[in-house]
Amino acid sequence: MRKTALILLLLVALGADAASAVAAEGMYERALTDSSFSKKMTVGVLRFYKKFLSPVNGDRCRMQPTCSEYAIHAVRKHGLVVGVILAVDRLMREGEEIHRGLPVLTPNGLRYPDPLESNDFWMGDDHPQASGD
Repeated sequence: MRKTALILLLLVALGADAASAVAAEGMYERALTDSSFSKKMTVGVLRFYKKFLSPVNGDRCRMQPTCSEYAIHAVRKHGLVVGVILAVDRLMREGEEIHRGLPVLTPNGLRYPDPLESNDFWMGDDHPQASGD
């Protein structure tokens, strides 16, 4: 249920950004780029999810960083489209026990480390959006 809600929020934010970009001034090129406003709006939606919706079910996340923190970092580093794709990929991998390493003790208990840097290495430093905000 929590994964579904987060995926839906990410896809709604992505769809709203693409629709507003196409509607504004009729420029198709703008739909292909990430605006600062759309990144901030998506990060705001993710922070809202993390602060108000995620605690409803309690602290269940077994990953470090949590999926919402991972999504925020991915959107900030790679832009809206690539960030959402990386976040959805993380949500789809979260339940797979076989890909996990050894757990690490954190203040919130045992967590399995899965930082963004372990999953975006294939983009390299020359990726156009790898510089961040």
